[in-house]
Amino acid sequence: MFRRGLGLLVVSGLFMVQTACLEGFERLVTTVRYDPFEHRFEVQRTLENVDPLFFGCGDAAGCVEAMQRSLSGDTDPLATPSLGERLARRLLETGALDVQVTLTRDGDRLDIGATYTASLGTRAAEDTMIHAEFEGPTGDRGTYRLVVAAQEGMQTPGLRYTVRKQSTSGAAGVDWREYWLLPPRRYEVTTVLPVDEVETPMFALVGGLAEALEEAGWLGSPMTPGGAPEAPVVATAPAVSPEPVEPVEPIEPVEPIEPVDEPLVAPVSVDDVPVAVVEMDVPPEPEPAEMSEPEVAPEPAPPPPVAAPARTSPTTALWPDPDPESPAKVYRHEARITGPITLAAAEATAQPLLPLVQVCYQRRQAERPELAGYAFLGAVIRGDGFIVSTSVYGEVEDPALLRCLEKVVEAWQPPAPSRPDATGDVVLPFTFRVEEPEKKRRKRK
Repeated sequence: MFRRGLGLLVVSGLFMVQTACLEGFERLVTTVRYDPFEHRFEVQRTLENVDPLFFGCGDAAGCVEAMQRSLSGDTDPLATPSLGERLARRLLETGALDVQVTLTRDGDRLDIGATYTASLGTRAAEDTMIHAEFEGPTGDRGTYRLVVAAQEGMQTPGLRYTVRKQSTSGAAGVDWREYWLLPPRRYEVTTVLPVDEVETPMFALVGGLAEALEEAGWLGSPMTPGGAPEAPVVATAPAVSPEPVEPVEPIEPVEPIEPVDEPLVAPVSVDDVPVAVVEMDVPPEPEPAEMSEPEVAPEPAPPPPVAAPARTSPTTALWPDPDPESPAKVYRHEARITGPITLAAAEATAQPLLPLVQVCYQRRQAERPELAGYAFLGAVIRGDGFIVSTSVYGEVEDPALLRCLEKVVEAWQPPAPSRPDATGDVVLPFTFRVEEPEKKRRKRK
């Protein structure tokens, strides 16, 4: 099936489907709004373009019954539940509160929306694949950022983020997990995840279903799982035989009236009617004035081109200088470039980052003397200078160092591609190594 494995983690968590085929709807759209004081998510999830497989039905009557069963929670424990039944059950079992489910019609397409609230730490919040990460002093309750556990094919339309990659080891070797970090205090995010290809929309495939749901008021009305309305009647009502009508006695015919030859009104000649003639002085018509050509307003000047949005980044003046006596040494290697960006331009923007990276490593190495490894700082830039995304990853097992490097990336001003219609990618490699100070090496000799 098309894109069968793209939504494995999200859909398996949402519907508790670990082994079944991922079918039944085209896209999963999730919007999360975070309350940093109540530590609660307001979630809105939409399953776009649902097909009958989602409810396990084939005709209008069967689909109505399956929808009723999914929303009411009255399922057969011995039967295999459909994806729709698992959705409602999952929402209720994972700690979701104030759950509302809405069926929406878009042409022949059926969308299913679910809105609910979920406190942090509950499985209902974890199923969104989004979590909140604390940053800053302990007493500052408002310094949080949202982090998305990225999935293959997932998108966040119109939102810039920083990429963090963390390595995990298992039986198959080392694997990388990717996380998207939103800017601090950005408490709303929408993710779009493709799941499956639906060839024929729901209402085009199941005749009579749209009329039955509209007549029952199921379309567009929020419904609470466990208290669904009664199922609409889909079957056609039997024909009603008409009551017998008593015969009516015929009306006796009326004798026709003979026509009259003489006219009822005598004709009047126009010559017999006196006509009064009234003379009126008609003013002469004014001579037409000379028509002057209308003045043509000058065309407005085209608006100036809109520049790329300014990148807000912390000032480097607040960073301390690196300690020259520290054994924590940082080596920067030549930038790796993809797209129309010159190496000289990339190297020029990378040079100011070296002392910031040194400060990050020196602080962490002072607490972990054996800390070493390498890391990559990357950025994707559009032709107008807009930074699409940034990333921090590498073989260095220290989350605090990675978080510090993420702040370094926020201060980076990477070069834009030379063509406005192009996109470029710049990656800066760094090596972290512990070396004894030169004075100690001389004394040892």
